[in-house]
Amino acid sequence: QIDVSVPEGTTVGIDFKDAHCKAAWLTAFDKGANDVVTLRNAVTVTESQAKAFNTAAKTLMVTAFPEMRFFTGIKILKPGMLSDLSELTELQLPRQLTDIGPEVFSGCNSLEEVTIPATTERVEPCVLDGSSIKDIYVDAKNTCLEVRDHALLTTDEELTLLAYPPARGEKTITLHGPFHNIATHAFNRIPELDAIYIDYPKPEGSAVQMDDEAIVHYDYDANGELMDIYINDGSYDGHQENFHYDTGGNMDGILMKEYLEKWYWQEYADAGKLHRYFPLTVTAAHWATMYIGFCTQLPDGMKAYVVPDEVTPSSTSITLKRIKNKLHHTVPVVIYCETPGTYNLYPEAGMSPADDVPMTANKLQGTDIGQERTPGVQSYGLATNQTAIQDQYSILTLSLRGNAVGFYGFVGTTIPPYKAYLTCNWVGAGSRPFSVVIDDEIDDEVTGVDAALTQNVGNNNVYDLSGRLVGDSKKPGCPLQPGLYIKNGKKVVVSRLR
Repeated sequence: QIDVSVPEGTTVGIDFKDAHCKAAWLTAFDKGANDVVTLRNAVTVTESQAKAFNTAAKTLMVTAFPEMRFFTGIKILKPGMLSDLSELTELQLPRQLTDIGPEVFSGCNSLEEVTIPATTERVEPCVLDGSSIKDIYVDAKNTCLEVRDHALLTTDEELTLLAYPPARGEKTITLHGPFHNIATHAFNRIPELDAIYIDYPKPEGSAVQMDDEAIVHYDYDANGELMDIYINDGSYDGHQENFHYDTGGNMDGILMKEYLEKWYWQEYADAGKLHRYFPLTVTAAHWATMYIGFCTQLPDGMKAYVVPDEVTPSSTSITLKRIKNKLHHTVPVVIYCETPGTYNLYPEAGMSPADDVPMTANKLQGTDIGQERTPGVQSYGLATNQTAIQDQYSILTLSLRGNAVGFYGFVGTTIPPYKAYLTCNWVGAGSRPFSVVIDDEIDDEVTGVDAALTQNVGNNNVYDLSGRLVGDSKKPGCPLQPGLYIKNGKKVVVSRLR
């Protein structure tokens, strides 16, 4: 359809930034060197004229074509219109473009970015194949497409990841959900890219679909090479009779099982290229909680703690007891980390049942996905607004209130999966703050404090270093101030979040 804002007979010329671009269009429109390319030419351009421009532009080595935005006669961008313009560095697509075909930017070896107009509804797979594009953008008014994590996706119910810019030079990328499908050649011919992390722990626990040859190092000589794929799956399949301690539970988990049911993902698994991981995020407060379904080794700079004692009506503080950084599966823990950030954790081989922390020595509980607390209904985390929970328990979670870390009553409706929490079955627990006492000794040795203090081991009283009683387990009081104390014959630290 012709743009009615440019009536027939209009002779207004387009001022081209690149004289070679103008010359190529004059050739395409069969005009002389002294003629002009008019707006009327731009809105009535045909497919054959666009391809004639391409032939001339390759010879003339066109470098800039921002005026393409005026060529609204091009509604569908097809192969052969822009391909192999190897010197092209600047481009603005037609304002009324509706469709972009496959490989339209192939051979555009100098073009580093492109913006998709608001009117574009469809982009074919393989759209960036053979290009040097590093960034792709979408007009803010476009309702059909979006860019997330540098990837181009559809916004319809399919949520398809269409393409990833092939010239970014990254070795590892992370893709955050939601998306349900990965299109053919979405990651085609990206030789530097070795690993893709799919950070999409879907509540329904189903795998991302993938078309053939969507994620490969594809080139015509090597005939394709699989990349490493990492799936965010911290879940534990408790229905399996045997846990694979020798692999750290590499293929156990609700989501991984879904992936392994798809033949295209099974190909990656068979090649040792499909893995699971869990991204642990530690906030600026330096603390986090965690409950995951595989054995793992925490990185340097982290400490793991359990809660060995019941929280009773006489409690004023909660002791965190440090354990080894090689964690058994399904052990809920509190994490302290010197440097906030997101840390990817992986299955650790070589664990055994003897490495487990007995539940009797840890009062923390954990949230997961897939548990059938209601028959036939899989959960996603812990819904704390259930009548059975509200009537019987108070739930405490580690959080920052003011400038102090402590356990406080949970005020939301759902604790997300892979978190740790405490429960109390006595009235009033949820309305009281509990300070944190840190016991950083991993072994069971007494620390050599005053003999008078060791007589009180087991009574849960807290003393300062002078031996004065500052926390009577039988007389609940105010939370302890930060500092070094003695509890059960050991030095412990009451800490606040920084």
